Amino acid sequence: QSTWDGGEELVTPPLDGLILPGITRMSVMELASEWNNISVIEATVTMKDLIELVAEDRLIEMFGCGTACAITPIREIVYNGEKIQIPERNLKEKLSTRIYKELTDIQFAKSGEHRWQYIVG
Repeated sequence: QSTWDGGEELVTPPLDGLILPGITRMSVMELASEWNNISVIEATVTMKDLIELVAEDRLIEMFGCGTACAITPIREIVYNGEKIQIPERNLKEKLSTRIYKELTDIQFAKSGEHRWQYIVG
């Protein structure tokens, strides 16, 4: 989401029982926190918050992550029978795309050595 001062935040719900702790979530948060232009925060985001962010044109993009889906963009949410369109901004590079590329480059050793890689065998 965009902050009022023009910065960007990656907001993820806290681990409160609804969100599973996982390596993909942790990896996304670690990668994004290493990039200077993004703040990573854990915060509860309600549907009211989401609707306000869309109305104020502050929601940049939305995605889910996990072992099975890796990084999956979210385009629409149905809430109380209403469709909420998640914006698809024409960005030079979407955060979800950047994270997906970085994660897969690390997994397949395309980006050189990384601290998460270990030689086995």
